[in-house]
Amino acid sequence: MTKVPWNQLNLQEAYEHKIYCRVRQTGTAVLLRLQNGEDPRNVFTSTGLPRCPPYPLCCKLSELGELGSGIPLLFQFIKFILLVSAIHGLLSLPVVIGVYSHKVSDGSANCSVFNRTLFTAGCVDGTASESQLPGATNLVMVLSAVILLPILFRQQEHLRRSAGEQVFQPQDFALLLEGFPADATDEHEITSFVCNSLLANQPPECVVKVVIGFDTRHYEEHITLIERLKRRLDILKVGLHAYSCNGCHGNGFFSLLVTN
Repeated sequence: MTKVPWNQLNLQEAYEHKIYCRVRQTGTAVLLRLQNGEDPRNVFTSTGLPRCPPYPLCCKLSELGELGSGIPLLFQFIKFILLVSAIHGLLSLPVVIGVYSHKVSDGSANCSVFNRTLFTAGCVDGTASESQLPGATNLVMVLSAVILLPILFRQQEHLRRSAGEQVFQPQDFALLLEGFPADATDEHEITSFVCNSLLANQPPECVVKVVIGFDTRHYEEHITLIERLKRRLDILKVGLHAYSCNGCHGNGFFSLLVTN
């Protein structure tokens, strides 16, 4: 995709860049539009950003996996914190009402130092009555949070594994070609080769991105030979160390090295 320099953008292109540079669906949506045969010039803006809709407000967390596995995990953790805070507020509301209405107070003249430090319900000054219910409520919430933490970790592990299964990135697919010229070592030369050989009847803008890769199968023989030489070198080091320590004759050692 040919990108327009910043100094050549008009007002409409600058406005599109402002809109589409925000967080949007960039993986599966782009892939489906390209598979349906839509023109890449309509899929991408002049600055190279995909024209995709934003995420819905009530979307699944697994749909955010195309932004990275940490994004859905972060939102799941925030959801857990909000849920625990809401439960704590609902449980504390009747306790606060009961303490301030003096229906559950224990009749003590002074608040304890612990409850006054935590600013629990009823301990707004030094002479107010107090109750054991606020402290008990906080203790129950702490224990509940400790119990719910392993459940949260298990859900996050499941979400981390399943976040990328339903998402397809455009860079997940590649085309292996043969016949490249010997001097095709950068993206510009490879793009020119693809345009001239495969896209004879299409404009060069159909090439969205070119990534250089290497086929390691051509280097398997060299890697195997290097590993074999490395093992023989290790044997040679051990034999030389034993020869220098014990003063043994080296002919038997070298014959063993050749046979191995």
